[in-house]
Amino acid sequence: MGITYNEGTHDGSADSIALETDCAQALYVNNGAVAHTLVVHGVTFTIAALTSLLLPIRFKDATCNGASGEYQLFTATEPAPALDVTKLAAQYGAIADDSVTAAKIPDASITSAKVAVGATDGAVAGLSASYCIAVGAGAADDHDITVPRKFRVLGARFIAEAAQPASDTVVLKNGSNTIGTMAVGGIADKATANMADIDTAQYEIAASGTLRATSVDNDAGTDFGGGIVIVDGIYVA
Repeated sequence: MGITYNEGTHDGSADSIALETDCAQALYVNNGAVAHTLVVHGVTFTIAALTSLLLPIRFKDATCNGASGEYQLFTATEPAPALDVTKLAAQYGAIADDSVTAAKIPDASITSAKVAVGATDGAVAGLSASYCIAVGAGAADDHDITVPRKFRVLGARFIAEAAQPASDTVVLKNGSNTIGTMAVGGIADKATANMADIDTAQYEIAASGTLRATSVDNDAGTDFGGGIVIVDGIYVA
């Protein structure tokens, strides 16, 4: 066992004497499935999963006041465990029917990230999704949203929030490329107009791509009535 005296303030005062000894050893056992990171006397060690390491214990009068001090072993950082749902049934048994209730799911936590994707002639049905795009009144303009996953447009409709001037249209686009057109000119407030055509060469929006609704003021009066475009479709691979 080695003993070191450190007179920290270099003024000869008794309360500045620190006693440090490496006087024992401890066995650190990592029973987890992932590696742990440990700092021992300022040195960093990585302890692999299901392994152990023999470590010294240091007795230190940290405050330099002659008190009995404290045992200082090491600091350890364990990664947050990852839940592997694919192994739950094997380890704990199958999840009971109807056991995952709405109360157990955090609000706004379900996104499109894990839903099945559909395909033409595919055996797995794609989950339907709808996007709502506000199309403002006044001058013609582009109104964009970014889709998080690859999305196939299967239809769209315009809901008027005011009476629409004659001959105006709304064009649905994949970026700058036309998917289809809604003839909204002359419809009344609260009326709807469906997209009459779909270009299958443009109807799939890439992940992080732009789904755009463009109001077209064909009478050049900067008087587009405004409304909402509902775009229906499925996520695809």
